[in-house]
Amino acid sequence: MEWKTAQWIWLDGDDGAGVRHVVFRRDFRLEAPPEDAVLAVTGSASFRLKINGQWISDGPARAWPEHYSCDVMDCSHLLRRGLNRLEAEVYYPGRSLSPAVPRGGFLAALDMSFASEDPQFIGTDGSWLAGLVRRAEAPETVEFSDAAADGAELSPASVVCGAEAGPWKNIEPRSVPPLSRREALIRRVTEANLVEKGEPCGAAPCRRVRPVPPGTVENAQAMIYPDDRCAVIHPSDGYDIELVCDFGQLDTGFWNFVVHAPAGTVIDMGTGDAPLCRFVCRAGWNRFTARTRRCGRKLHLILRRMTGPVRIQSVRLVESTYPVVSCGEFSCSDEALTRAYREALQALKLCMADTFTGLPPDEETFRAIDLHRRIPGALLAFGAVDLVVRSLVFAGECLTRSPRSSGVFPPDGEEAPFAAGFMWIIALRDFLRGSADPELLRREFPRVLRIVEDSVQRIDPVCGLLRRGDAASPPVLLSDSLLFKGALDAACSLAGDAGAGPGTVSELRSLADRIACAANALWDERRLAYHDGIDAEGKPIDRCSVAAGMLALLFDAVPERWRVSAGVNTVSPREELVPDLAPHLGALWCETLEKLGMYEQLLERLRQGSSSGLPPELPLFLLPRIVLGLRMEEGGRKFVVSPFVRGLDHASGVCWTPRGPVRVSWRREGTKGLIAAISVPPGTEASFAGNVSSRDLDVQFKTILSTEM
Repeated sequence: MEWKTAQWIWLDGDDGAGVRHVVFRRDFRLEAPPEDAVLAVTGSASFRLKINGQWISDGPARAWPEHYSCDVMDCSHLLRRGLNRLEAEVYYPGRSLSPAVPRGGFLAALDMSFASEDPQFIGTDGSWLAGLVRRAEAPETVEFSDAAADGAELSPASVVCGAEAGPWKNIEPRSVPPLSRREALIRRVTEANLVEKGEPCGAAPCRRVRPVPPGTVENAQAMIYPDDRCAVIHPSDGYDIELVCDFGQLDTGFWNFVVHAPAGTVIDMGTGDAPLCRFVCRAGWNRFTARTRRCGRKLHLILRRMTGPVRIQSVRLVESTYPVVSCGEFSCSDEALTRAYREALQALKLCMADTFTGLPPDEETFRAIDLHRRIPGALLAFGAVDLVVRSLVFAGECLTRSPRSSGVFPPDGEEAPFAAGFMWIIALRDFLRGSADPELLRREFPRVLRIVEDSVQRIDPVCGLLRRGDAASPPVLLSDSLLFKGALDAACSLAGDAGAGPGTVSELRSLADRIACAANALWDERRLAYHDGIDAEGKPIDRCSVAAGMLALLFDAVPERWRVSAGVNTVSPREELVPDLAPHLGALWCETLEKLGMYEQLLERLRQGSSSGLPPELPLFLLPRIVLGLRMEEGGRKFVVSPFVRGLDHASGVCWTPRGPVRVSWRREGTKGLIAAISVPPGTEASFAGNVSSRDLDVQFKTILSTEM
């Protein structure tokens, strides 16, 4: 990235302690619009960029200081003859991802070329103006904006360091596109309530009294569309007024509204009883777009300190997710399963940003441990290869950087210290099975070996299992070692294509076998189950759970003579077994049932939807694999169709593959017939494989070559 003379800048004299919102501004004149204009911009920790008052970008993509990210964009269409303005508000949360970054920073470089004059360059330096918009001594739980306040007092910015001389290293353009900014209108206003008056400086939950009297809210549904009509809300003596706006489905983005209000009117916004955002109006028209992404189905607006009528022209959500287009479809004769697939589509979409994350804002956190269950659905339903690769690479950085973050960003307390790395290795293997990417494998396989080597250092020499070594939990948990066994199997399958020698493969296989042998020493013949681990005194923990037997089955660690007992404990555990699974094991439980052929039990759980206790995105890959029966082999060159048809009359769907979309459909004909078809891309082939649900049926199978991509 060519930054030329651009420098990192910040607010002059700021010590960086506490939360900061800092605005940076640069005005310049052009004799003519540029033919080409490329702007590179980044900030620590985040920024919102405007060009000539137009919201252009939020960034950067999440990154560690040692592998930082920037946004690069063509902005020639946004610049004009005469006066132009570059403006960015940078948010610094008051804590850094690294001790080497004691405060925030902003960096930008604009390269312009013209038809009839010399090129021009504008980079961040001491000629830019900077001003403090807002500060707080502690992280804010409520976003605050005061349109009535005086603007930030601007003064020359302070130069922090050169573009490549500071703590932000290896600055590269983001590898995935910026998040979408798409208008999502509310569907209807469902409630209008009187609430007890609240102090504008507080964030206490509202207390509803009763619905508003007739005439308090006029033409409420007018705020649905951003036209010239307005809803009118009149003040009510002794009460504030709450409006509940329904977007029709769970969605994520930035709240946005246009209102005409008396000066000092306060508008609280939230997804429930407590406000998450507060806006203080100036007299007249107010246009507001939140800085923080929020997630919810209903937006609660509470109007406080009203001294006159408030007119609301529009309320909407600027939807902000990874810019995907759904290419997956699924439907079948069981409406509960069809609904589960649709709900999973939306649930996964809301967790797709510059990496896979939790739902914003409180859980907008990247966790490497979640990739295993999100990648298959993101590929089959959205074809989101670049997001998958970006997330896998970022997870590898998190897991092997120093100090280690346990695969969590922003970093927090260590969670499932072994599981994150092991699940990442398994997720990497599963992705590369279907989407050959030799460059990704070569780049990431050394990280695989490093995770393995680090884990070997923590094997207890007495019992041969992984020892956590912290005082808060038992020193040895069997599930850690069984996940390690699964990761070693995955590493073995990757080693050959990664260029590892026979000795490396042999060592990995030998280590996997030793771990399995040590795990089986904890089998309890009386209980017909595994002990959960070894206590601090070196004795087996007097507790058995579903997790250990499930993982031993899935990763082929359990001897044949115990397989039936381990399988029963997984599907319908006895009362003395602890049934609860950690969240990251939900997808592995489903894979275990699939491996055992327990399709009816698995489908019954999926029918329960959000009440199943399973991760919400699982139907996106389980239903195509089980109900459509679609399996991909040899990197997408071969497809096998083996649907589980018991209890169903028909099913159809579309799945993304590296070679193009694949369509599968089947229907029952009478009591003995099954008609199935698959449409595959050129250069591929397909076959039908019977299973326990179709072995007594007369099957008619047809393959169609499709040129659609």
